[in-house]
This record gives sequence, structure tokens and C-alpha cells, in this order.
Amino acid sequence: MGEVRIMYTVKDIKFENRDEYERLPKAKRILDIIKKNGSSPIFIDGAWGAGKTEFCYKLFHFLKESDQENASEDAPKLIVSYINSFAGDYQSNPFMLIVQAIYNSLITKEAPPSEVEKVQEKLAKGIHFAKKLVTAGFRGTSFKITPPLIGVEMEVSGKDIVNAAKESLEKSSDEEFKVAFFDELENFRLQSEQLLQFKQAINDAMGGRKIVLIIDELDRCRPDYALELLENVKHIFEIEDLFIIFSANKKQLEAMVHKRYGYGMDAEGYLEKFYKVSITLTSVVSVAELDKTHGFTGHLKVFYDAYTKCSGSVPRMNFTGIPFVKDLLGTLETRKLESIAENLHNYFILTGKSIDEYLDSHLSVIILGVYLFAVNPEILREIENNSGQDKLRDYINKLPVGDIAIAEINEFVDLDIKNMNATQDGFLYGRKASSVIVNVRNALI
Repeated sequence: MGEVRIMYTVKDIKFENRDEYERLPKAKRILDIIKKNGSSPIFIDGAWGAGKTEFCYKLFHFLKESDQENASEDAPKLIVSYINSFAGDYQSNPFMLIVQAIYNSLITKEAPPSEVEKVQEKLAKGIHFAKKLVTAGFRGTSFKITPPLIGVEMEVSGKDIVNAAKESLEKSSDEEFKVAFFDELENFRLQSEQLLQFKQAINDAMGGRKIVLIIDELDRCRPDYALELLENVKHIFEIEDLFIIFSANKKQLEAMVHKRYGYGMDAEGYLEKFYKVSITLTSVVSVAELDKTHGFTGHLKVFYDAYTKCSGSVPRMNFTGIPFVKDLLGTLETRKLESIAENLHNYFILTGKSIDEYLDSHLSVIILGVYLFAVNPEILREIENNSGQDKLRDYINKLPVGDIAIAEINEFVDLDIKNMNATQDGFLYGRKASSVIVNVRNALI
């Protein structure tokens, strides 16, 4: 029953393959909204590296497979399409990106000519509105306008339009103004009718099927393109049984709004107009949760998998028993975890050592150094240029980790490193933890 249309590459990653951050319930919530003809659009928000695209891939497969599993003759067919909007923003008009996605959703490559013609005939009913939107995408730096009130053709740029219109009004008679005024009202009425015809044409072509468009990477598009795409969906594509899911870093979109409309604009409030449900993805564990339990293992699995991929072997070290390391990794998004695992592996290659050669305390200091290298390299320079140990302790006490982890790492930092065995001392170079951390940085740059 479920069908899939792919406009862009979708990796074969599913929740059953891996779901370290237990995001399947979020996908089930989205499916429930779709089944109940609930709110659309849906906005999936997440910071850089939070795993939004991977979630979209998993959601894509989940929706398709869930629809197949629950197929019945009475239920409408669900068609799922994934769109990488960043890969499509070379188009001048985002309207065409969405129309193309809907068209591809309705027509398979194997569709007979009769089916293609049937869909095209239904869509053609909305052609007048589509024509205006498509031609609006071809813009120049200037254009000619013929003010209906005075009948004089003028060459104007965008910033001159208001002044030209004002001058035209001042020169017009009451009768001329009345004619132009009602012409404009009639034009507005006609556009409204054509928009309704376009929406109805799309809905008729869908033929009782539900279409889900997952629009990913919106925050990577050109600012003008991203915002116009949102506005197109809001004003044009609110169509029954058409569900649109955006995936983006909301903070990045807010920056686009400020760039376009100025910093006086309430960017958050502006964006809220374009979606009805917001779902936040984060792999960061709150300090309150870290203090409550040490049972979070999703981050450790991501870290283990990334390190194993780099090294080709699974480390014997059990980070679950090291509160500081486990909590520290719990504060990071997936991409940072992978970066730290890669840098840690590189460091061991450069030093000719192994992750399994070190005690928990010594390894914690090493990982702290790699963490700072990946997350906050500036603090490394401050530690090196100022009183190292004091600066390091001050930074540690502000880390977003649990109290137990803070106490543990402070204890490790205060260890007399001269008591390490020869192998460890050869790796760590200095006696103070701050010196160790600076040397970690120096080896990696």
C-alpha cells in the first residue's frame, strides 16, 4: 500500500539498524499526526550535528514501511518523498521544487502514458496560477511598468516602485483612480480564484492518496530561497492530504530572517507562522538528567562505533564506569562525538600508543584535551598562556556535566602525574594535567 518517490538520494538507514538516541517515538508521533489528518507543516529542529538528515532518512523508511504493514482497502495510500532542498536551490523559484516533488509523487517511472495524461489533465486545471508563479521566478534588476492611472511607460528599479506609484496617484483624477482601484480589486479576486483552482487541481490529482514531502537541509539553502520556500508552502501548498515536513536548524533560519528583514524583526515569531508542530532533535543530555542517572549509553555507542571505525578494533575501555567521560560525551551532538573519536584515534597513532594502555584517570585527562581541541580550542591557548592548572580547573567547574563527574575530573587533574608508569609518562610528557592537555593540542595541530 505504501509507496515511495525519491527525488534525491536517501541512505538505507532505519531505526532498527540503530537508534542510539531513542528517536523512534518521535517518528511514531509524526505518523500518528498524518494518520489522523493532523497539523501540517511539521518542523524538525536541531543544532548542527544533531542528526537531522539521518532522522529524515529513518523517518522516510519508517513511514513507508508502517503504511505497508497497516495496509487496508479503506485506508488512503501514503506516498513518501524526500527532498534535499539545498541540492535543489539552483532553481530560481522554490515553487517549482515543490510542484516537481508532488508531480514525481503521483507518477512513477513505470506509469503508462494514459496515467500520465490523466494526472497532467487534472493538474492543468490550475495552470493559470502556476504560470504566474513560474514566470515570477524570472526576475531582472529592473523592469518596465505601465501605471494604469496615467498610461506612461517608465523604466524603474525595485526601490523606485513606491515613488513611481505615488507620483502616478498624485497626477490621476478621481475617475482614473476609481477605474484603477476596481481593476486592482478584480485582479485580486481573480488571483484568489486561480489559487483555489490550483489547490483543487493538486488535490484532484492526488486521487484520495496522502503525500508526505520531507524537505531537508532548508538551513543550508540561500537565505532568499529558503524563506520563499517557506512562504510558498504557507500560502500555496496548504492542501488537504498533503503533509510537509521541514528539517532545519531553526537558529540558522532566524539568522536568515534577520538578514532579510532586519534585527528588529521577531524572527522566532515570524518562523512560527510557517509550521504547526515543532519537534526538536537533540543528543545533548541535560545536567539534571546526568545527575539523576548514569544510564545514558547512546552517546557511548556513537563514540565506540566512530572510534572502532577509525581504528578497526573495539577498545576494551569501559567508559560507562567513568562518570566524567560519559557525562562529557553526553553534552555533545553526534558530529562532535565522531570528531572527538577521530582525533583521539589520530593522537594514539601519532604517539604510537593504545587507548587500552591507560588508567581511567589518565585517559580522562587525555580525552578532556581532545574534547577541548574539538570544541573549544581558544581555551587551550588561554591554559597555555596563563596559569594552566587554575585556568583548567575554572573551565572544568563550568562544564555542563553532573556534580559527580566534576568532582571526579578535578580529582584526576590534581593527581601527581609523576607517579605514572614509564609508558604513560612517555605519552603524557608533563606532570601537570594542564601541560598534558596542551601537549595533546600540540600533537594534533
